[in-house]
Amino acid sequence: MKLNQRVNQIPGIYNLARKNMLGRHLMRMGKLLPDYYDFFPHTYMMPHDYKDFINETSAKKNARTFIVKPEDSC
Repeated sequence: MKLNQRVNQIPGIYNLARKNMLGRHLMRMGKLLPDYYDFFPHTYMMPHDYKDFINETSAKKNARTFIVKPEDSC
């Protein structure tokens, strides 16, 4: 980089741009305001939410399809 160049970094952009953090924030808001945040599927962050995932999927016998996305895929 040259001396007159700058790098612009937005504070907190990680919380907005990463899909795992977006899922975590949507789930948190869904617990606080369930009537307004019912437009997205339940999201689980593995391995932290593994027990919740097992409990909910074992209760639903029809739930056989899951979308799995890696946290950082380069």
